[in-house]
Amino acid sequence: DPLLDVDLDTILNGVDNCPTVANTNQADSDKDGIGNLCDNCPTIANLAQTDVDLDAHGDVCDNCPLVSNSHQEDTNNNGIGDACDP
Repeated sequence: DPLLDVDLDTILNGVDNCPTVANTNQADSDKDGIGNLCDNCPTIANLAQTDVDLDAHGDVCDNCPLVSNSHQEDTNNNGIGDACDP
């Protein structure tokens, strides 16, 4: 129901860009319509919101998109996550 406010942030579900997590400021850094607190890739517009490895980092932003690495460690700073770096 778009008239409900499930997350109790005073923004009704029908216009809330993150209806399940309270985010009264409605921040959306990448302007993809999904609030930062619900966006698995909040800095790069990725309307598909895919996350193949299910590590909560969208594939476009993930430094190792096929292997789960939720902390995104990259010890040698080469842009490839340690979990994928040979």
